[in-house]
Amino acid sequence: MKLFSKKFMTAGLLSLALVATAGCGTSGGAKTPAAQPASNAPSSTIPANIKFATNTQGSAWYVYGASIAEMMRPVLKNSTLDVLPFSGGVGNATMLKDKKADIALSFSITSKWAYEGTNAYTDKQQDLRALVGSMDQYYVGLVASKSFVDKNSVKSIKDIADKKLPVRVYTNTKGSLAEFATRQVLEAYGLTYDNVKKFGGKVELTSNDVIQTAFQNGEADLHILVMPKGHPTISEIAVHTPIAFIPMENDVVDKFKKMGYQAATLPKDSYKGQTADVPTIGFSSMILTTLGLNEELAYNITKTIMENKDKLVNAHDALKDFDTTKAMDPASINVPLHPGAEKYYKEKGLLK
Repeated sequence: MKLFSKKFMTAGLLSLALVATAGCGTSGGAKTPAAQPASNAPSSTIPANIKFATNTQGSAWYVYGASIAEMMRPVLKNSTLDVLPFSGGVGNATMLKDKKADIALSFSITSKWAYEGTNAYTDKQQDLRALVGSMDQYYVGLVASKSFVDKNSVKSIKDIADKKLPVRVYTNTKGSLAEFATRQVLEAYGLTYDNVKKFGGKVELTSNDVIQTAFQNGEADLHILVMPKGHPTISEIAVHTPIAFIPMENDVVDKFKKMGYQAATLPKDSYKGQTADVPTIGFSSMILTTLGLNEELAYNITKTIMENKDKLVNAHDALKDFDTTKAMDPASINVPLHPGAEKYYKEKGLLK
């Protein structure tokens, strides 16, 4: 699995600030000189300090964000683009609302919730707008230690509930869709964090590196997360620790479909040791912003992402699923398009 493009920096990503000027060379930490913009590349003339909300280091989104930022560097003029290593699938829409970010990675499902003010959100965010959708395929993963599964004959989360097993559950921090989905999954099987603790287990909300270490040290039994194929943390865990992917039953999938999730199947061999397809639920990633983003910037960000799929794939294998023909489809974004993005899609004949 290729996690990082050879053309973008491998150091200093935590506080990535790309100060772009015409004809600039490499940024600090770059392995090779950055590619110069093509002759027909867009160029933003409006100075801007753009904050890009992604997710924690070790996440696929963080890799996505760093790659997109590097691609934007030759395009921006007298501007900065800071990749923020937070706040995740649920928190990023709130970052936009609170004006702590200008653009954000989001999920089609959480964008819908935020726009409508449902599920994880109490307020309607009617100024949310989409730039690019259908970037990948994400899955809700129920990743268990194989030793826990084998010892307790666990074939479903229902087994944990019925047997009242003391399970050590790990997920990401609040603000991430992983944590919200963890609660949703447990509730679908009649469990809560309190139940888990009463059974003698525990729930840890923490970072990817801590989760990885916990599995390697035999301290974690179950990790519920949202992930693409080739998620960096799960890939690393699978290399060092035998794991099992717990499937979702059809009736549970149906419960989630009512909330806006889609039925999905994680293909076999997506991770080391995964020998069978895994039925679960899913959605896709997208680039989200608000009406407050300058139209020229919105156009150029959209154009750059849409016309550089090869570079995105070089950054992360999950972006092979980026379907540029559906990037503007209502079902892929669940919120209205930004006028700048709409202009690009109409120019390319992708939108009437």
